[in-house]
Amino acid sequence: MNLEKGDIITIKSKQQTYTTKPRPAIAYQNGLFGNQVESLTIIPISSILIDAEPFRVTLLPSKLNGLVKLSQAMVDKITTINKNDRGTKIGSLNLLQLQKIDEALQIWLDLNY
Repeated sequence: MNLEKGDIITIKSKQQTYTTKPRPAIAYQNGLFGNQVESLTIIPISSILIDAEPFRVTLLPSKLNGLVKLSQAMVDKITTINKNDRGTKIGSLNLLQLQKIDEALQIWLDLNY
């Protein structure tokens, strides 16, 4: 399965810190590296909402993103998983949502350009 930055997938590893059950996550790396590495950088998604903007980006459920509950991208929990721990693609972020994620990561990681 080819993934692009902003695709929403399920992840299923019990070895990862932020997932003891299958959960949605955002694929967050350049799709050009698809077959060159065995890892995938992701941003976990949670339906447990907390007041932590800009590090938690709220995502409304839609047909495009495949989410069924109001959720948040947990930008403060960006992590890398083994590609074997990815499940199926359920949707994709729209451009505005992806821009909000990019902005949140710039703040979280102190990437001042």
